Amino acid sequence: FPITFNGCDWASNYEGTRWFLALRVAKPLEDNLNKLLRVCNDTVQSHGQPPLYASATRDPDTPAQSKLPPQSPSQQKDLSSSFHISIAWALTAPPRTSDDPAAPEIAKLSSASTPIVASDIKAKIGNVVTSIPLSEERGDRKGLFGI
Repeated sequence: FPITFNGCDWASNYEGTRWFLALRVAKPLEDNLNKLLRVCNDTVQSHGQPPLYASATRDPDTPAQSKLPPQSPSQQKDLSSSFHISIAWALTAPPRTSDDPAAPEIAKLSSASTPIVASDIKAKIGNVVTSIPLSEERGDRKGLFGI
């Protein structure tokens, strides 16, 4: 599925020891990122682990459309505002003059309209990274995780 961007921000890791320049990902038309996140969270919760983005706030501009039954492990929430691609990092915080990165090159990245295609998922367990290809939809059949 294609991924496009709708802005650029600095964000820190949980400990505040690294800062990341991140491109914000726009919500895909078929909501594939939220679908992947729900499947991943249902899986980790079934093994007693906390879900990703559990404390993230819902984006008020994209209302949730609950299609899951109430007993389902994860309710259908739109967490599109949590998705990003980190493109650079630093050990110190950026200047506090603005929340938006100001360099002209960053402004170009922020307004980039060229989509990238998500064709696989990278899963990291310990220091082992596994690539899981996403299948393209064929007729009524869908790819990995039903998307």
